Amino acid sequence: MEQSPEKILKKSFISQGSGIRSIDPTRVSTDSREIKPGDLFVPIVGDKFDGHDFISNVISKGASSFLSNHGCWKKLDKNIKKSGIEVTDTLLAYQEIAQYWRQRSRIKLAAITGSSGKTTVKELVSCILSESGPYLATEGSFNNEIGVPKTLLKINHQHQAGILEFGARHEKDIEFLVELAQPNVCCILNIGNAHLGEFGSIEKLRKTKLEMINYADPEATIVYLNDDPLICEAARLIPNRAISFGTENDANVKVTAKKQTERGMDIDLSYQSDELTLSMSTSHTSLPINCAAAAAIALALGIDPKFIKKGLEKFEPPEGRFSIHRFNTKMIVDDAYNANPESMKSGMSSLHEHFPDAKKVLVLGDMLELGETSKSEHEKIGKIALELNPLAIYTVGKESSWISNYARSNNKITVEHYSNCSSLLAEIDNILASGDLFYVKGSNSIKLKDFVNKAVEKLK
Repeated sequence: MEQSPEKILKKSFISQGSGIRSIDPTRVSTDSREIKPGDLFVPIVGDKFDGHDFISNVISKGASSFLSNHGCWKKLDKNIKKSGIEVTDTLLAYQEIAQYWRQRSRIKLAAITGSSGKTTVKELVSCILSESGPYLATEGSFNNEIGVPKTLLKINHQHQAGILEFGARHEKDIEFLVELAQPNVCCILNIGNAHLGEFGSIEKLRKTKLEMINYADPEATIVYLNDDPLICEAARLIPNRAISFGTENDANVKVTAKKQTERGMDIDLSYQSDELTLSMSTSHTSLPINCAAAAAIALALGIDPKFIKKGLEKFEPPEGRFSIHRFNTKMIVDDAYNANPESMKSGMSSLHEHFPDAKKVLVLGDMLELGETSKSEHEKIGKIALELNPLAIYTVGKESSWISNYARSNNKITVEHYSNCSSLLAEIDNILASGDLFYVKGSNSIKLKDFVNKAVEKLK
């Protein structure tokens, strides 16, 4: 990059005659729709759009400055160039600005990755951090090469700690994010089959997830799942300080007991020779291990243990993650945020534990990005679905036809397949009449959230 991040920020916020006399990275934006007077606009080139097309628009909105790559810079009007800064690669510049800002801060950051549970653990840690003071957390699904810099640029002097979520679709993605954010705590939750189609093999997927600990700063603390031998082996090869979580005897933070309650779930954890009983207002088979992971991350960040119980017990599941909607005679379990083999199995296991006698109806969408394993993984879900003894199974998408095909081996239940959510919605009245409890789960792009919203509207 021709100009350093510091020079870009100073030129954008101090030298443009906009009245701004201090650098405020929260006003660095890649979204032309959100630009406000005085902001720095960074146009990103994507698969379907090019932010450079909106430079004139952001200038008219009062942006203090903008970046432009060499190719687009040549095409800009001379007057517009007066507000701009030419760089080789706008995305790289954006990332370097974010890294510069993170390096200037004293905030202690934890980062998590894994095939499932990332967002839930992030929210659990956020609940703990909220008890101890101002904190930073990844918003939504901003967990990639654009989203992580966006989060880092929100760091301010009040933040004492933060929790970041790292996602990956290719080898080296996690390595890059670790280098970018320089987390003080690096946590790997699990390694499953999510995005297996993107990686091509389970070996590459595992290698990528393990980048979280293999490329951690020597001063960083490693937090890892003790129940996974592969993760344990990798973590023990690293000289860093480490805190493990799990159900095994030698885990530093261990789940010792769990019990369903009318309110949700009671969970017992042991750590640092202390015992902790959590009374949670929600329940899921993965909740105990996720609470253990969150507690381990909090300890690694140096959070006072007294905040762990209070924070965790404030937790409410994010929308679409086993959220329960109750009505007079019917219930909808909204687990539609996303789906992979591990989360699908875990969700249906939770359904069985919580509602063993309910008249269940399963509405299941595709699990995407599974590559050559898609047929076998969907058939496995079909087998598990039948073990729940549902009254009906409705599948949506292309890949989920393998679920319905398998389920049709049981001719005692209703099984229907729909090519898309619109077709499903056309039959919603009949579907809602087919049982009392409706479990909804599938990959985001299948849009089963539309079914949940419509069903809730009809049952109110």
